[in-house]
Amino acid sequence: MDSVSFCNQVVDCGEKIELLVDMKENLQFQVNQKMVKTTLIKDLYGEIERLKAEVYAMLEKNGVYIPKERYYQEELERNVMDSFQISLCISLNCMNTHGVCI
Repeated sequence: MDSVSFCNQVVDCGEKIELLVDMKENLQFQVNQKMVKTTLIKDLYGEIERLKAEVYAMLEKNGVYIPKERYYQEELERNVMDSFQISLCISLNCMNTHGVCI
């Protein structure tokens, strides 16, 4: 084997080693990114659970708060639905003697 072919083989090996080192670093970076994401997700789930517990505790202590606009909107929708059910019962003739839809 002459020195030129030996040098070419050494250069090829060096390039392959460089490529393997780059691949290793890339994989380490990806693993680290996944670990960071996993840790962040676990932290977020913990925060969500803590906030849920806090909300449930406040609900038990203070009751449920609904903004006035939302309450009035839901009442209006409930009244419309009740009226629709009554008119449907009347049209289907399924009211009992007490005026309740059966």
